[in-house]
Amino acid sequence: MAASLHLARSQVHVGWSRGFEPVATVASGSEITVETQDASGGQLVPGSTAASVAALDFTRVNPVNGPVFVEGARPGDVLQVDVL
Repeated sequence: MAASLHLARSQVHVGWSRGFEPVATVASGSEITVETQDASGGQLVPGSTAASVAALDFTRVNPVNGPVFVEGARPGDVLQVDVL
C-alpha cells in the first residue's frame, strides 16, 4: 500500500469547482484519513437552539474536504474508493 495521508478539517471548500487546486497528491492505493465537519461547518454544537439555526452563516454550510489529486488519474477515469 502507498503512504497514508491525513486531511485536516480545515482543508475544505464550500462548493464544487474543477478550478480548486488539490490540497494533496497521492498515489493510487493510498490511504487517506479525513477529518470532516458537519453540514453546518461547525456552527451548530450541542446546546444549539432554533435561534442558532436561524443565525447560520450559509457561506459556511456543506464543507467539502479536498480536492485530492490521484497520480495517473485522467478525466473520465473511474476511481474506486473504499470507506474503511
